[in-house]
Amino acid sequence: MRLKSIWILDARMSIREKESYIEEPLVRMAQIWTKLYYHMAREFVSLGEEGENALRRAIRNFAKDRGETMRNVAESRRLPLTYETQRSDPPQGVHDMPFREICAAAHRYFPQIKAEYSSEGFCPYAEWWKKYPDGPALGRIYCDEFHHALWAAFNPKHRVDMVETITKGDPKCTLVSYVEGDEYDRKRTAAIKEICEKAKGYGFMVDSSEHGDLRKACEKAQSKT
Repeated sequence: MRLKSIWILDARMSIREKESYIEEPLVRMAQIWTKLYYHMAREFVSLGEEGENALRRAIRNFAKDRGETMRNVAESRRLPLTYETQRSDPPQGVHDMPFREICAAAHRYFPQIKAEYSSEGFCPYAEWWKKYPDGPALGRIYCDEFHHALWAAFNPKHRVDMVETITKGDPKCTLVSYVEGDEYDRKRTAAIKEICEKAKGYGFMVDSSEHGDLRKACEKAQSKT
């Protein structure tokens, strides 16, 4: 469902919770990035559906830019375009953001959270977005759009299922990466076909991301038969 009428707070108001100064440059830069995204996203969606669509395109373009850059580096170093290459730091891989280091360094500012990584239940970006009343909803737009585009840009056969995301209200982030045509993809396609057959009598459900459109998923699954 598209975001509509929740953007009612005056953009000039100071609406975030108070926070302590962050000493570590890496963590401070990460926090600044989340603020930049939040304020830009908020202005985009305040323009209505056209503004939100523009925001989603911008996120996908940003992800595509990063994915293509990492792919070019991998190819220049003759590294395989695999999950391990994309997620590993240089020189073994080409990952362009030290997210694990950010999580480790930022964790001290969130002592109430026992988890130490997004797959365990801690994402500093999500926690900083939570300091704004509309932050999680805007953060979810980013998560919905970014990962799909990044993986496809790095390797056109790479896909990702967003099983759980903290910005959606889940306790942790669970992203399942797979390659088009592998065993996971075949099982997934079979499951979608079964769901689509059952859904014919009930209509189709669409979530906020273009990748969550069940109608499109059904059409793609049927095309593989």
